[in-house]
Amino acid sequence: MQGYFFFLQLGSEFFLFGGLSLFILFLVLLLILQRRMNRFYEEEVHSTRRELILEGTIDSLSREKQVLHDKHAEVQVQVREITQLNEYILKSVDYAIISTDLQNNIKSANPQFFKYFQVSFNDVYGKSLEQFFKHHPELVKRFRALTQDKTFASFRMEFTYRKPNFLLKWFDISVTRLKDNYNNEIGYVVLLRDITKVKNMETQLALKQEMEVLGEMSAIIAHEFRNALNPIKGNARLLSKKISDPEIQEIISDIQQAIEQLNELMVHLLNYAKNQPLELKEVDLRAILQQTSINVSKTLIEKKLFISFRYHGELFITQGDAVTLQQAFGNLILNAIDAVSPEEVKLALYLNANPN
Repeated sequence: MQGYFFFLQLGSEFFLFGGLSLFILFLVLLLILQRRMNRFYEEEVHSTRRELILEGTIDSLSREKQVLHDKHAEVQVQVREITQLNEYILKSVDYAIISTDLQNNIKSANPQFFKYFQVSFNDVYGKSLEQFFKHHPELVKRFRALTQDKTFASFRMEFTYRKPNFLLKWFDISVTRLKDNYNNEIGYVVLLRDITKVKNMETQLALKQEMEVLGEMSAIIAHEFRNALNPIKGNARLLSKKISDPEIQEIISDIQQAIEQLNELMVHLLNYAKNQPLELKEVDLRAILQQTSINVSKTLIEKKLFISFRYHGELFITQGDAVTLQQAFGNLILNAIDAVSPEEVKLALYLNANPN
């Protein structure tokens, strides 16, 4: 009986100890599981946070990308507008603009350049400035000095250029070095401006000043000349009244007519010096030529020359200044008389009534 209780007690203790061990083991397993669950939960939380952060970063990057895309599109529009504006400026400026490389070879030019010099882009692309302006030694000399001497920063000068239609033009040219954003020299820029109108105005101004001086001198000469002609005119009139010899009367008439022509010539000289308009009237060119031949008849007699007139057409009436035309024809005839050789005895004048 005692043995039975011993085993029963031993079994109870063993059962109690085993149950306690199992309970402890269960608690340990429970703690391990809880710790793993906590770690898994923390990892999930961190993962979720990382995903949220990543999503936020992606959203932010997407927004920034869109902003950059919009800005890029805006910049492209601005670049196109600036490029278009530059093209408008190059087309609109009254300057010819050329750009070259460091060897002075032409790389680009605006439309005004082709208009000025009547050439195409293929005619000038790759050609050096020395080649294009080869007929202007001073320009070629300046171009070479600019490329060879780095201290020679730029130059400016004026020159003339004859176009293919033989029209002479004046140009003002300015050449300077072309540099990039890093101040590195990459070529040259040439500006050309048509100054033909300015030069013509300068010429007209100089001519006007000369005409003013000529007018003052002409007034003095005309006054003195008339003073010298007046006694001759008066004596010729007096002789014509006292002498009845027909031959002498004809000579006196020639003298009086020459005096009148000289007076009219002085008037025209003064009018020309004062830049006054010609007195245009209806004149007969045949009559003017006949009168001109009479005026130079003494010279013809001295040279033993004979003038023949040949008229082609019937109508020789035109608008003109008779005295000026007589003077012009007279100068032409005198020049022809001086040009003929001593063996020639005949001088022919041709007048063609061509309506065109």
